[in-house]
Amino acid sequence: MSAYSDLILAHGPSLYWRLGSGGITDLSGNGRNGTGQGGIAIGGAAGLIAGDADGATDFDSVDHIT
Repeated sequence: MSAYSDLILAHGPSLYWRLGSGGITDLSGNGRNGTGQGGIAIGGAAGLIAGDADGATDFDSVDHIT
């Protein structure tokens, strides 16, 4: 994990989706994984966190995650 993820998890979130190459997996440990609906490219876009090689999720402005 990155320093960013470590910082987020240190706050004890009830849900934490990175939406990167790992999919829609709840990294908080609470098992609230998501499912992409429609035209979402999970991990298909360039990552936005400096120094993190994990891809980002690209939304088409219509579809969503549940």
